[in-house]
Amino acid sequence: MIWLTRLEVELRRRGVPGGSRRRILSELRDHLGCDPDSEDRLGEPDELAADFAEELATDTARHGAVLAFAALGLTAVILVATQLVLGAADPGPRWGVSLVIAAPAILALVFAPQVALVAGCLALLRVVRRRGPNVLPAAEVALVRRRTTVALVAGALTAAGIVAYALDVSARVPAWWFAFAVAAGLVSLLALAAAAVPLVRTRATVALTAGPAGDVFDDLPPLGALRRHAHPAAALAVLATGTITTAWVAHVERSLAEGLQRGTAEALAMAVCYLALARTLGLVDSRG
Repeated sequence: MIWLTRLEVELRRRGVPGGSRRRILSELRDHLGCDPDSEDRLGEPDELAADFAEELATDTARHGAVLAFAALGLTAVILVATQLVLGAADPGPRWGVSLVIAAPAILALVFAPQVALVAGCLALLRVVRRRGPNVLPAAEVALVRRRTTVALVAGALTAAGIVAYALDVSARVPAWWFAFAVAAGLVSLLALAAAAVPLVRTRATVALTAGPAGDVFDDLPPLGALRRHAHPAAALAVLATGTITTAWVAHVERSLAEGLQRGTAEALAMAVCYLALARTLGLVDSRG
């Protein structure tokens, strides 16, 4: 059938994955077999292919955000569990054997979960606020995908940090905890990889629906008044985070110097992440 051949060409041009493409063509082939005169009602192949691509891009962006959040939740539980179990089994000091392994592992365990939390929550918040059968604008689909991708990458760094930390302290911790941490970290990596599959499979799908991407101020309307002052607000948030961290650590550790070190590191990390990811995650005014 010439109509089906044209549709297949258009689906390929739109980047619809092979599995989805074959399913669409199979269903329409059966439909046309029962009603050969329905081609006119179905419309032009290029327009129908565009509709399929738009719906697929929207659906996979939504599902990807939800799957990513679930995988990140598992990663968070694993991170907390490994540390709590180790603390209960061996509360003494645990120094690693290699700074080359320890430094990136600790950085990943301290900062990557925070990035994953922010990006994952923003992706989920957008799809929850925009739930329904409607097709999202292409720019908004791209924003959700970027947020989900950042969340998954940060989650993977967290899981890798769990495994790296276990390797670094393997000589100074119970063997059973080492096995538990490595296995749990690998399970987390597998879950995150599985959550990334829908996004990877549809990365070439072309969506062209017009409309703005929106930003964090659309996700959180009470913050709308800060839209034109995003950078000063972010600077105040960085300062507040550093101050609160300093005060808390100084109180817990009974050391102002320790508090200042932790607070400064937290503030610097937050500032770097904001500068690097503000536009990627839609944290700044998207309209100017």
